[in-house]
Amino acid sequence: MMQRCVASISRGQSLSMARRWLPALAQRDFATAQRKGMRIGFFSAHNYEIGAMKALADHAGIAKDNELVFFSNRLTQQTTQLAENCDGVCIFVNDVADATVLRR
Repeated sequence: MMQRCVASISRGQSLSMARRWLPALAQRDFATAQRKGMRIGFFSAHNYEIGAMKALADHAGIAKDNELVFFSNRLTQQTTQLAENCDGVCIFVNDVADATVLRR
């Protein structure tokens, strides 16, 4: 069963938050997973954030085992299908994280 963890943060907090959770992600044991690592979807991603997140993932040593997928779309009821194959998602302040969206 897939577990999803959703956090809502402002754009200003995104890099400092990523600096905290990317190293923790590197320590996770994925031995029981079918694939080697996690697939994490980032909604409302801008080009300048994509480069920074990829650089942080490389620096933390998790880029080789995990896949970061970036969507320029906001998370809404209509865009939840983008995250169907993701193990987790990262959302920002303008994304919708109501009960209907989170159940999908």
